[in-house]
Amino acid sequence: MVSSILAAGLIQAFLELTLYGVYFVVFSTVVYLFRRRTRITQSPMIFVVLAVALQFCTITAHWINTMHGTYLPFVELGGGVEAEKFYHTLGTGTLKIHVILSELTNSITDCLVIHRLYVVWDYRLTVVAVPLLFLAAQIASGIGVIHGFFVQSLENYRAASIGWVTTNLISALVISVYCTGMITWKIVSVNGTRLQISSHSIGRRHLRVAFIIVIESAALQTTMNLALLVAFHCTTTKVPNFILKGIQAVVLGLSTVLVLARGLGWTQSIPAAGTNPTTVSFTLDDVRTLDTEAPADPYVRK
Repeated sequence: MVSSILAAGLIQAFLELTLYGVYFVVFSTVVYLFRRRTRITQSPMIFVVLAVALQFCTITAHWINTMHGTYLPFVELGGGVEAEKFYHTLGTGTLKIHVILSELTNSITDCLVIHRLYVVWDYRLTVVAVPLLFLAAQIASGIGVIHGFFVQSLENYRAASIGWVTTNLISALVISVYCTGMITWKIVSVNGTRLQISSHSIGRRHLRVAFIIVIESAALQTTMNLALLVAFHCTTTKVPNFILKGIQAVVLGLSTVLVLARGLGWTQSIPAAGTNPTTVSFTLDDVRTLDTEAPADPYVRK
């Protein structure tokens, strides 16, 4: 009978492999669209391209490390007791690389969502002041989490690192919830659409606008961070946290590339004085085209 930790290792590897396949397809689509439709000349665009490229590198390295980390216990060690020891040892190079790449991906994703909020709200520093403070806390606590993996054993890691892990997860959750709320508010106000969430009032249009909000905001990121926080504090076994932490990087990557593939992500801005009118079009055909005076869109050229 396969132990729970070995089963969790297989489940996590399968889920990450599947999700990485989806992520790679969407990422490739985004790269193709960027090459055809966008000129990378403005500083906001350069930032996004570099950040997404770095995120792709960390997610790909995380996936390769996961595949290597699955091969070692099940093929080289032959499963059984030796494989369980492998998963229970925090000091292995595979697990160290695993957590470093996860924290890097988490920080990059939060930088991107804060940047998206910054552009959506017409470059208002006051809007992003709160998430920037929590980003600093997240990076600092992430360093603490990584340090714990290098100096603690599995038996005392939870007790010794609970403060770092909790701070890291709460900081990431606050960033994603705040950005989700602010971006959702902007999308709804720009569309002039009020979502009526009831069994009698949700129509086809409302469902599509809700779909836009889920992708455009940090909703996927929020869900993942909340699930990790609940798994870390409310479960007695390590299995749920192990699986969720394993797929966190690729889920965050999907959240990012779905925004870019939507062709909407950083295109909504408040009208600026003295600028020429431009038309911003949502890609879903029954969300209306907006004619508004806004800065030239550096991301998607319609």
